[in-house]
Amino acid sequence: MQKKDLTFFFDIKFHDIPHTVAHSILSFRDYPINLLTVHISGGMSMLIKAREAAHAIKSKIIGVSLLTSLDQKDIKRVFFNNTRKVADNLFDLAKEAKMDGIVCSAHELKYAMTNIPNLLKIVPGIRLSSSNDDQKRVMSPAEALDLGANHLVIGRPITESRHPNAELEKILETL
Repeated sequence: MQKKDLTFFFDIKFHDIPHTVAHSILSFRDYPINLLTVHISGGMSMLIKAREAAHAIKSKIIGVSLLTSLDQKDIKRVFFNNTRKVADNLFDLAKEAKMDGIVCSAHELKYAMTNIPNLLKIVPGIRLSSSNDDQKRVMSPAEALDLGANHLVIGRPITESRHPNAELEKILETL
């Protein structure tokens, strides 16, 4: 992959105790991983150990905030607070732990741009129209980029399309 100048984004979303996460990351030292993910909710110690391990294997560490499959009700039930307050707290943790970037819904980008303007922002849940899948907080590619996304994650709209090339062209035409 490095010979072809490709970026490998390993979206594994580690979430465990600090020692386990660090050793898991180090086990990938022989692979050309450019970006890998951990859940910010794993806490400060885990984030620091993950960052140290990721940088040791020459990878950037990206903190996952709130999954786009969670709606407001889910977020309130799991985190006991509203989306804004939870996102702000997670972004503060990512900043303090010196993450290289975050993964967040486009709906939280405005908070990210305020709290962590210099971190890389990777945005999943990108759809051209409303979806029938498990993504609850979605947005169009153009809207997400306008709000400050650096990278977009567009999976199923392309991979599950009967005509993936045509779907990709349709997406590109909106930009």
